[in-house]
Amino acid sequence: MAFEFINSLVGGEFDMELNFVIQDAQNIRHMLELLDHCPPNLQ
Repeated sequence: MAFEFINSLVGGEFDMELNFVIQDAQNIRHMLELLDHCPPNLQ
């Protein structure tokens, strides 16, 4: 699930060298909203 989430942030398959930039600023908002619902040990 974590990989799918990271892939959705970068708009494709995450790669440290080739594809690591968040493509859509709206994805940052989604990530922060998700973190609000996670227990502290996962944040």
